[in-house]
Amino acid sequence: MNKQLSAQSERAVILAPRGRDAVIAKGILREAHVQSDICVDLLELLEEIKQGADVAIVTEESIHDVDTRELAAWVGNQPPWSDLPYIVLTRHGGGLERNPEAEQLTQTLGNVSFLERPFHPTTLVSVVQTALRGRRRQHECRRLNEELELRVQERTGELAAANRQLLAQISERERVESTLRQMQRLEAVGQLTSGVAHDFNNLLTVVLGNIVFLEKGLAVAGLDGKLVQRLSYMRAAAERGAKLTDQLLSFSRRQRLEPRTIDLNETVAGMRDLLQSTLGGSVRIGTRLSHGLWPALADPTQLELAVLNLAINGRDAWRWAAPWR
Repeated sequence: MNKQLSAQSERAVILAPRGRDAVIAKGILREAHVQSDICVDLLELLEEIKQGADVAIVTEESIHDVDTRELAAWVGNQPPWSDLPYIVLTRHGGGLERNPEAEQLTQTLGNVSFLERPFHPTTLVSVVQTALRGRRRQHECRRLNEELELRVQERTGELAAANRQLLAQISERERVESTLRQMQRLEAVGQLTSGVAHDFNNLLTVVLGNIVFLEKGLAVAGLDGKLVQRLSYMRAAAERGAKLTDQLLSFSRRQRLEPRTIDLNETVAGMRDLLQSTLGGSVRIGTRLSHGLWPALADPTQLELAVLNLAINGRDAWRWAAPWR
């Protein structure tokens, strides 16, 4: 017997150890182009079934008074898709309705069809082919179920990937929103800093201007040097405060520097209209440009802001110092 058969081949196994039933059944199936193998006992039948039989043909007496617990265990442990068909050849009048043992065989084997002997060859072939068609549908259901499980796994994987992508997008959105809120807070702080620093810088300009006037007055009067030294300390502290306010103003603007080569004379000359409109008509602007200057590497916007702030601070300092002159 060839026991290395493909799981896709349709094969019947026969257990009929008495008489010529096994040989006759095998010959009938061979003429019907159904492959079959004869087993000598129940143990060999079970081994053939495990190796891939699609229908089992057994005689009633072959499983009478023998231990069928192992066979019953295999029947009970079949995969969900499997229900191997059994054809039991009974004696005349040994059908389920007149044979109490037939009910026990049904409980043991599960999917059972009874065929009384003597039987017509056509009947045996018909019963076997019906059992094989049922087994074929079981294999088809198994294949469809495996394909369905595979699709479910693939879809589950796609949904899991989409869920991970969605979570990543949500996390990125939360990060961007957090960054935006932080930038808005910094913008508010920058605006507040800009206003305070600008006003404080104007106050320091007035303080520095008056310290310079006092230093000049003390120098002309020839007064005590200790007082002059104290005024120099005050001027240094005010200058450091002015430098700090300049840093605060730079922070509040938070602009990216883009230095490039520029002509200082052209930059200052081009700001005349801007300076005049900013300072007002009561201020007269005069410029003294130095010819032959080297090109400077600076950010044009920062340079213009510096000149504009100097002009505004100079105007404000002159107005604050006017009562002292």
